[in-house]
Amino acid sequence: MTDLYKQYKGERIKLTPEEVAAVVARDAPPEPSTDPNDYPLTALEFDAALVRLGIDREAVAPAIRTIFAADIDAMADSLARWWNLKTMTRDNAVMGLLKPVFTVTDAQIDAAWMATVGRRG
Repeated sequence: MTDLYKQYKGERIKLTPEEVAAVVARDAPPEPSTDPNDYPLTALEFDAALVRLGIDREAVAPAIRTIFAADIDAMADSLARWWNLKTMTRDNAVMGLLKPVFTVTDAQIDAAWMATVGRRG
């Protein structure tokens, strides 16, 4: 490894191993987040996450119809959002609504989400 030096009172002094470690730690890139909420998925990525969960994309619209059967306005809004999905965030309310319909847990969703994120180039 190349020696590192500092200037002190006009003199060039070699850094100690502790000082080198501090510089390396300070300049190291941060660890990537493991929180799915930090990674919105594109529509294509979200479709891949659904596949990882064993959910067919075509099954989501009927589920939304069932969930909002008593509220046509909520159904219309939710279906329009679903059909025009550009990105999906992990904390989107739709995720919470779909869990019981497709019997998936938060842990399963998080795992599928992060597996999808991990496939990014």
